[in-house]
Amino acid sequence: MLLDECTAAVDPATTAIMREVLSTQLRGCSAVLQVAHNLDALRDYDRVAVMANGTIVEAGMPAALLANPSSRLSELAAHAPGARGDTVTER
Repeated sequence: MLLDECTAAVDPATTAIMREVLSTQLRGCSAVLQVAHNLDALRDYDRVAVMANGTIVEAGMPAALLANPSSRLSELAAHAPGARGDTVTER
């Protein structure tokens, strides 16, 4: 399943409902690819890929990438609006 910015134009309450539905109803689905600019949207995924200029520059588990201060995902999280550096976590 491909999701392209599926929560970009909805309020936080609807986003929470959508994440819960995606997390429960698609569990076990062979592949879910979500394009997201909101880094918090990544927390429910097993693996993420960070792209720059159309190329994958890093991939891995969100928590592991965020724990590495030199990773691109960690760098993006640190500069995200309202960033605390630990706001994106793996469930």
